Amino acid sequence: MITMNLKNRFRLVIFSMVVLLFSIAVIVVIGIRHTDVHIQELFSMDILVVNLHELRILNSEYVATPSERVKQQWRTKYDQLKSNHSGRNNMPDDVKDTFNGMQQIFERLAAMPEGALEMEVSNKRLRSQIATNLNLESQRIIDWASDISRQTKAKIVQHLIFIGIVILAIILTFAIVTTVIMLVTTRRIFSSINLLIDGSIEIASGRLGFQVEQIGNDEIALLTTAINRMSSDLNESYENLHEQTVHLEQEMAERQLANEALQVKTAELEEEIEERQSVQENLEEQTVILEEEVAERIRVQEEHNHLEEQLRQSQKMEAIGLLAGGVAHDFNNILTVIMGYGGMLAANLPDGKDHDNIAQILKASERAAELSRGLLAFSSKQTFALERTNINQLATDNNKFLKRLIGEDIELVMTYHPAPLYMLIDRSQIQQVFMNLATNARDAMPAGGKLTIDITPEKLDEEFVASHGYGNPGDHALIRVSDTGTGMGKETVERIFEPFFTTKEKGKGTGLGLSIIHGIIAQHNGFIRCSSEPGQGTTFSIYLPLSMANEPAAVSEAAIEIRSPSGTETILLAEDDDMLLEMTTCTLESSGYKVLQAHDGAEAVEIFREHGDEIDLVMLDAIMPKMTGKQA
Repeated sequence: MITMNLKNRFRLVIFSMVVLLFSIAVIVVIGIRHTDVHIQELFSMDILVVNLHELRILNSEYVATPSERVKQQWRTKYDQLKSNHSGRNNMPDDVKDTFNGMQQIFERLAAMPEGALEMEVSNKRLRSQIATNLNLESQRIIDWASDISRQTKAKIVQHLIFIGIVILAIILTFAIVTTVIMLVTTRRIFSSINLLIDGSIEIASGRLGFQVEQIGNDEIALLTTAINRMSSDLNESYENLHEQTVHLEQEMAERQLANEALQVKTAELEEEIEERQSVQENLEEQTVILEEEVAERIRVQEEHNHLEEQLRQSQKMEAIGLLAGGVAHDFNNILTVIMGYGGMLAANLPDGKDHDNIAQILKASERAAELSRGLLAFSSKQTFALERTNINQLATDNNKFLKRLIGEDIELVMTYHPAPLYMLIDRSQIQQVFMNLATNARDAMPAGGKLTIDITPEKLDEEFVASHGYGNPGDHALIRVSDTGTGMGKETVERIFEPFFTTKEKGKGTGLGLSIIHGIIAQHNGFIRCSSEPGQGTTFSIYLPLSMANEPAAVSEAAIEIRSPSGTETILLAEDDDMLLEMTTCTLESSGYKVLQAHDGAEAVEIFREHGDEIDLVMLDAIMPKMTGKQA
């Protein structure tokens, strides 16, 4: 009987698994190759049937209106079919004869004069009969090709079933063999472990020198041998220790008598020393406690002042963000009305001065919409399409663009961490962050300089979050964007993220660039810091949370093709803004739709209950009083 240790048994299981996967792969490859042959045959028969149907259409067209063009098309199509299929080995002789005779029948039909349709009824009937015979001949070939297609499909199904049965048989065989090996191995392991447990209990109870029964010659047998050797060594050590203990006890008894006399003499001295030490220790403890209390109070006060300042800044930015978001939302509604009515006017007006004036209004409205989108980005109310991205690769992709943006007189230096740093981000928004920071750096270095972008991993702990007052513990990517420009003072640094705050000349900046960056970073669950000194340049530090390796990639929204609709259907429209409701209604009605209006979600539900059978489409505003669009 061949004995195997545990390692070899597990190796056998792994080897069996590799053989199983290889066998399945070989069977699948062979099955795919055989199936591909039948699929090509099936595809060829389908093409033959389609081309024969096209010939029949050309027959009918030639009978209806004889022409040289139709005759030439028929011959070209027939020559193509004959060269592709007449030499097939599986084509019966009668089908080949039919295939070859089709040209003779058509030539007979084509030989009739072009004016035959205007002759007597007998010639017309003869022409129709020849075309019918030609269609019947082609139908015979179509029937044969259809039979071949059905037989080929059956062969494909039989191949797939056979492959599935073979794979299932291999998997079942592997499962049975693996189960048998694991059962035998498990039984061997548990029987040996039980013997080891019993032996350990005996040794622990005091039976030093107890020997555990050894079974087999695997790893557990080696462990049993080691435990037996340990038990014998313990027994010998115990006996030696017992002899040394008896001798030591005698010696200790003699020394104890001498120590008792010495202890009596030293007791008085120790009492005096202890009293003096107690007084000294009390004095030192009070001094240390006082120093620690003073230092703690100073630290707490400094931390309180720091956190209070950060809280005020955070509350100010949050309040500005809420105000900006609310203004942008209402502003968007107004712009939608303006652009909607303007678009309808532009569509209805002919080219001319009035049409150009409307175009200027729409152009100005679009600029206002861009401003509104910037406010929404700052207030963290903009919708992002997140996807798992390597920030190193994203920065590399924008290298050439940033060099063109900052100009040739500014040196751009990028450094990366050697390993990829993945995170869930909106690529276009993070690209806008790089672009806005590079633009500000360019404006801060009118005489040229150096722009550095450094990307490294950073792990934020609880202590960092507590000391700075923002962020979340965990792995982050730290993006430092530094320039050698003019720099800024402390008061300017404290206000740079406020919307519409700018140090540039009038007409050279909107003051929204850094506000948009602040909103984008906040929506990515990150934060941004700025450090700057006049004449010493500026550094922006951006912290963005890294994505774990097992996180799925985020799915972006698919692009939707927008077309101008038109129709006669009935649409239920719910919008709480009256101007926007009227504009949208006018737009839909101008395209032919019937519109049922509702001013909130509750009213929309009531209208739908009354006219549900008539309504083909429902359009709901997301946020409405009484009942939101989602609730409706």
